[in-house]
Amino acid sequence: ADAMRRVGGPTVTVMPHPLPQPAPMGLGREAFGLPAAAFVTLCLFDAGSSIARKNPGAAIAAHVAAFGNRPDRILVLKTQGTAGAGDAWRAVAAQAAAHSNIRVIDANLPRGELWSLMGVTDAVISMHRAEGFGFALAEAMALGRPVVATGWSGNMDFMAGPGAFAVPYTLVPARDPQATYDFPSMRWAEPNIDAAAEALIHIADDPALRRPPPVLFPPPDYLSALHLGREMLHPNRP
Repeated sequence: ADAMRRVGGPTVTVMPHPLPQPAPMGLGREAFGLPAAAFVTLCLFDAGSSIARKNPGAAIAAHVAAFGNRPDRILVLKTQGTAGAGDAWRAVAAQAAAHSNIRVIDANLPRGELWSLMGVTDAVISMHRAEGFGFALAEAMALGRPVVATGWSGNMDFMAGPGAFAVPYTLVPARDPQATYDFPSMRWAEPNIDAAAEALIHIADDPALRRPPPVLFPPPDYLSALHLGREMLHPNRP
């Protein structure tokens, strides 16, 4: 929205996406093969939507920087669409396989099961370089789970409060080996791995931080926005 605002220009109003209220199926950690006493971080991404953009390798790097190979500190990579992601996914898979405390779930889960997975984890991490809205982050916050995420892009429209840990970044050319979002004349974010690792350690060391208050995402008032748009276009029309 800030990119569209200018002095003397039209009013720009941000209208969020409607967010379904997460409804977990009630599955526990045992359903996902996760140890009951471990601190579990979850990274969710679609491998077909650009590995470079979703940047799971940085989530792995942050996890390893924070916890090494501690068996009581688990990172779960929940993904899908890996068959078409080629070398980009193979590099991430090899990076994950090098650490005994990283698990990969490569499957298209029903929404209730996916929400259950979110519900049994202690934090959600997204080291994205760019994000449209950030549904997984919003759903995690609605479930009362802390999120550690790049402080850039669409998620910053809603990512605030005690359970939100924004990772600092630098802007770099948007290069994508998968060619899905390869626009080197444009820029996207390169998140700071050390800062993300510090956030994960902070949450892991303080159990109270693992369960922030659930965030309420009210339904967007599209009707009011339509009325506002009509008034802007036709200020004198009754």
